Amino acid sequence: MLRQARSAQSAFEHFRYRYIPISQSGVGSSQRCDHRVGRFCFWLDDDNEQDPPPEHRRVPPRRAELIASLDRAAAALPGDGWIAGQRVRYLSEAGQMERAVAAARECRAQAWWCAALEGYALHDSGRFAESEAAFTRALGAMPAAEREEWTDLLPLLPADAGRPWRRANAAEREALARRMWWLADPLWSEPGNDRWTEHATRWVFHRMQDRARVTEGLPWRTDSGELLVRYGRHVWWERYIRGAGRQDGLVSYVKPRTSEFLPPLAAAMDPARLDERAWADDGVPDVTRYAPAYAHRFVELPHDLAVFRRGTEAEVVGAYAMERDSLPRVPRIRAALVAMAEVDAPAIVVRGTGYSPRGALRLRLAPGATVVSLEVREDSTRIVGRWRQAMVLQPGEHASDLLLLADAQARPATLDEAAPLARGSGTAAPGETFAVYWEMYDVPPGTDSMGVALQLVPGQPGWGRRQLEAVGLARAGRAVSMRWNEEAQSGPIVGRSLGVRLPPDLRRGDYTLEVEVRVPGREPVVIRRPLTVARPREDGRR
Repeated sequence: MLRQARSAQSAFEHFRYRYIPISQSGVGSSQRCDHRVGRFCFWLDDDNEQDPPPEHRRVPPRRAELIASLDRAAAALPGDGWIAGQRVRYLSEAGQMERAVAAARECRAQAWWCAALEGYALHDSGRFAESEAAFTRALGAMPAAEREEWTDLLPLLPADAGRPWRRANAAEREALARRMWWLADPLWSEPGNDRWTEHATRWVFHRMQDRARVTEGLPWRTDSGELLVRYGRHVWWERYIRGAGRQDGLVSYVKPRTSEFLPPLAAAMDPARLDERAWADDGVPDVTRYAPAYAHRFVELPHDLAVFRRGTEAEVVGAYAMERDSLPRVPRIRAALVAMAEVDAPAIVVRGTGYSPRGALRLRLAPGATVVSLEVREDSTRIVGRWRQAMVLQPGEHASDLLLLADAQARPATLDEAAPLARGSGTAAPGETFAVYWEMYDVPPGTDSMGVALQLVPGQPGWGRRQLEAVGLARAGRAVSMRWNEEAQSGPIVGRSLGVRLPPDLRRGDYTLEVEVRVPGREPVVIRRPLTVARPREDGRR
């Protein structure tokens, strides 16, 4: 029965190979190679958008015949791990998710392998929390050597970034791996860590290839497994003709619209070092890729964050403004602002829904170091935007952060009035107008006026005031600034707002927006925030 099952699997993959389409693009002759892994060359298409074509009409019926053969074999040999694995694999591939989960639970092979098959089927079903629980059971029961392979981060790291991992002892590696996967979880607002379960699923698929015929017709070796663990399972293939007397070539494709979700190892060593640039496109090919099934595309999220003092706590305002050109006229938005101080710390979450691409969420937190994740989903297009960064929440003693507002005419006096007007982006165009809101704290009784100075200077806030002023750019050559006095009142929280119009000939680049406030009897307070000036694109985006 086992021999018949293996023969049926081999025959199906041989049949599938015969019906792989012939490439019309000549892509196989490309000399591009982003990563060389043993025998294989991996490259990322420039648009990363090509969806798999439909299978040839003759392939699904032959897969159904194979599944029927595996069903009979599993009934006769329920303790055979190879049969159980192939049955779960092809049921999942056929989209029969409930049957795949049931088949995994009928497995009577080694306990760790059956639990891993259940995790595999549950992951492909989109049941990530259940999948994570199943894989946790599998890790706890599998042989030590197997567990070490599954949890080894070295194949997932850039070649020049592995030294800390190599030098770490077993306990340190376990802690690093747990933090790495925690930070790699695409959405903290959803149950289960699908980036971790995807990694474990890839390892299960790697083990499924033992004594099985591979679609490509090549022997499955270590380099095959490394390519799989880095970039995922192949979902379609193309053959290309090399010419007379030469063997045809084959291009295998992973899912389109993949992204890198693993942060640098340095962030796992110290989460306080995580910043939004961890996932930025720096032109260097990523070592791993993943495309969550629940998202058509992950996109950069225009955002703005400001911190306000509320007693001994910090109130964080997380604002967002998704790009309109990728959304329907009336988008259906689900948003979440999540904070976690460490991998084992409870997630503090606030959620919101609406029909506008712009919005803001507010979250009360204790002061200190934490990682904040702003996550926004549009339901009809399945476009997901995310911003994630470590922060040290230290509300100002006398002043809050600056919050940019979309309505340049608005003059809110409280955070309740200001937050719904948040602009959701720290990027503006030359000549654009917007408003700014901030708060002063513990303004002494009897205060009836305060001096305010507004300055826009080149560079980021970290430069230091003296260096910024020394640069002295203008619209082309000097800093843009204004100073005035205005009426004020005393109180524990005094909200202030003003309108800003950028010079129309302001050069593109990074600036610091500074507001200096002079309250009688106090040292001046300077509030700084970054502002990027960019020309609008033809489609209105920046």
